Amino acid sequence: MGMSDSVPEIGKYNSDVHIWHVPKGILPITSGEFTRWDLDSPRGFHWILSERPLHIDLIQAEQKNVEIWGPVEISMFIGRGVMDGDLVAKSPIKKMEQTSTFLDEAHSKKQTQFLRPVVDIGTWKTQRGMEHLSSTPILLEGRIWRVEGEIIGPKDEIEFGIWDLFEDPWSSTIVEMNDTLDLTEAPDLRIFPPPNDSWLSHDVLISEAARILDVRRRTNSQNPGKKDAVRSMLLQRWRFNKDSARCESSPMHISGWLVHSERESILHGINGRLYET
Repeated sequence: MGMSDSVPEIGKYNSDVHIWHVPKGILPITSGEFTRWDLDSPRGFHWILSERPLHIDLIQAEQKNVEIWGPVEISMFIGRGVMDGDLVAKSPIKKMEQTSTFLDEAHSKKQTQFLRPVVDIGTWKTQRGMEHLSSTPILLEGRIWRVEGEIIGPKDEIEFGIWDLFEDPWSSTIVEMNDTLDLTEAPDLRIFPPPNDSWLSHDVLISEAARILDVRRRTNSQNPGKKDAVRSMLLQRWRFNKDSARCESSPMHISGWLVHSERESILHGINGRLYET
């Protein structure tokens, strides 16, 4: 592939590194193949990125001046880059998709977004003695609700508002999202539905929205008297009008990992809990 003067991913700073790529293949790379390559390779440090699996003898052998990554290490590196926002994964565009109309293109701009992980997968595995287990980045289904409606003040004042509520069926929670500008397009990863199809019903959603969106605020009076002055020091309830509410949902996925053990489990990237596949 070429040469780089620095590769921080393998701890090489200000040092030339030869980078090699091994394309996909059925059979693993053996120690014999590696030895034949090593005899003809130039001097210096080498980083080999192999899409072919590595033979057990090659994995266990200590290699001088060589760093070899197999398919697992490469996928984890790419997955971390996607989760951290350093890489963007997109589905390939098919030829028939290029004939889409303007309306199709406008609709496609409503892209599925995702929440970045709070959990650090390396730290999580270390704390549980699971460093030897491999993991694959995935997405867990969630959704964001756009709620439009009114809140009514203590004197029947009416204010119209628009709110975004995020529903996490894995944690059985729904919270208000005050800032959605930093959200990015979800990477092209495998998506897992929630256990037991545990989505909120419309009635429960409205009740939860009322609980979240009911607010208490100080009342400002244009000509305050004594009573108004006292009242303005107190927080008064503004209630969400459930009857006027309109709700529309769209996908909003959650970062996670598929932890490969004797029995695969799903690690939630926000709450750090494990779920059965």
